[in-house]
Amino acid sequence: MELVFHGAEGTASVGFTGALGINIARGEIDAGGPTLAVHAQDGWLIGNLPVTRITCDGPVAIQLGDDAREFGTFTELVIAASTIWCREGLLAHFDVYTKRWHLDMKVGAERAAA
Repeated sequence: MELVFHGAEGTASVGFTGALGINIARGEIDAGGPTLAVHAQDGWLIGNLPVTRITCDGPVAIQLGDDAREFGTFTELVIAASTIWCREGLLAHFDVYTKRWHLDMKVGAERAAA
């Protein structure tokens, strides 16, 4: 399992063993430990470094919303500034007015039922 952070200056990666859970309900990406990236209006930040997208390879589950329900397991995810994509299509989007992530009904509903 690997998270790759892509930015204008290059890439950085973090490797994990086994399955990974990502919680972005609070506008943060963590893997059950310290915060790895924080959501900003134009993308993600690692400290003060802007990140344009984050790719996840390997078994990964994602948590959205206040109830922290888990969706997945996905083998690939691409987390961009305001969208999250999986192999099947759009998984979630960020609403700039409510400042919350929302599950895309088609892919999300299929994965929640699995």
